[in-house]
Amino acid sequence: MRTGLNKRAAEAGWGAAQVTTWRRSYVDGPPGGESLRDTLARVVPFYIHRILPAAMRGSALVVSHGNSLRALVMAVEGLSPAQVKVLELLTGSIRIYTLAVDTTIEASALIR
Repeated sequence: MRTGLNKRAAEAGWGAAQVTTWRRSYVDGPPGGESLRDTLARVVPFYIHRILPAAMRGSALVVSHGNSLRALVMAVEGLSPAQVKVLELLTGSIRIYTLAVDTTIEASALIR
């Protein structure tokens, strides 16, 4: 697969339905690319070892986009593959989490 294609170019090559499947599926990824499951396997260790310790010391800002953000939200909120399939992350939206001492979410807010 060629890399660096935007959504429209990918749709022109594989069709809109296939691109939607790749963008929403937990298991299916584009040829030669990462599925959300692959991304989750890469993001969770970073969350555990870098983001979570920083957040437990005080406020932490995480800026991301695309599947890495979907994977992070999936991990933090404990979403299932079915739940993350319908997760909408609007451009520029902000999610605020307050963590309990056991690292679970004590409170959350979504700012659009």
